[in-house]
Amino acid sequence: MAQTTSAARGEAFPRTASVPTSADAMMSFSGWEPKKLWRGNPDGGVATECAFAEGFDSRADGRSLVSADLDGDGDLDLLMRNRAAPKLQLFENQGEGGNAVEVVLAPDGGSTEGEGAVVYEAGRAFPVVLARGFASGVDPVVHVGLGARAAASLEVRWRSGARTRAEVKAGRRVRLHEHGAVEVVSVFQDKAREPPRPFPSTLEALGLTPTRDVTVVQLFLEGCKPCAAEVPALKALEAKVQLVSLGLHEGEALTLAAKSLGISWPVAPLPHEVADALSTSGSLPLPLLLVYRKGVLDRVLPGPAALEAVIR
Repeated sequence: MAQTTSAARGEAFPRTASVPTSADAMMSFSGWEPKKLWRGNPDGGVATECAFAEGFDSRADGRSLVSADLDGDGDLDLLMRNRAAPKLQLFENQGEGGNAVEVVLAPDGGSTEGEGAVVYEAGRAFPVVLARGFASGVDPVVHVGLGARAAASLEVRWRSGARTRAEVKAGRRVRLHEHGAVEVVSVFQDKAREPPRPFPSTLEALGLTPTRDVTVVQLFLEGCKPCAAEVPALKALEAKVQLVSLGLHEGEALTLAAKSLGISWPVAPLPHEVADALSTSGSLPLPLLLVYRKGVLDRVLPGPAALEAVIR
């Protein structure tokens, strides 16, 4: 997912790195908890938590969330309102995904909304509920994912007790009337594609070559006290693993910053595009350790507390 601000849609958050400051005391008790996102298993079974990989692990103090196709390309985007800045975050769905249809219900009798109706498709039920939670409002559009299928066989059970069936081609938003008429409202737009950010899933993506089975990559910034606190724990593992530290500095400033934190192993600049891929809400959450096994990313740790157990 791509994050944009509410001020100018499409303007990416600035590529900056930050650590908690006294201003963060204004956050609520749960304000620093990363958000969670689960990817369903098409074959059933346990869903996979994927917030970090999909760019949704924001640390902003979220208070409400809207799921809707905000750009008309046939998949669901997420809009989150936060307690503090950034007040509004748009997470644009850029995944490959599959086919879908969207249904707007038009009951007989002059009502413009289908509250109380249920849309059924392939054994799934999509109830139309216009309010969820305290003082909330929900878009009455029903989004039905189809995977690779090219059409949906819909059945609607209306609040009146009537039932309507319809075949709808994928890639369309339709208005389905209680008396059976189907009206095409719009056709989904082509998905706007951005070049993928170089997520550091391998050491090669960072321009590094593994010299041991396990490589621990530390991210650091001058003056970062949590980064300095990591150094003794990392030094204790130096005989077991390959250590590399990537800093948000270049040239002589990189060497000076590493020395000020007590880093004695190889250092290199952290590429801006990689920092952007790892950032949440436009800032890089430090401390952050990337653990690679045989050159492939295995774990992302917020500090060294669990590092020794992981390396075993």
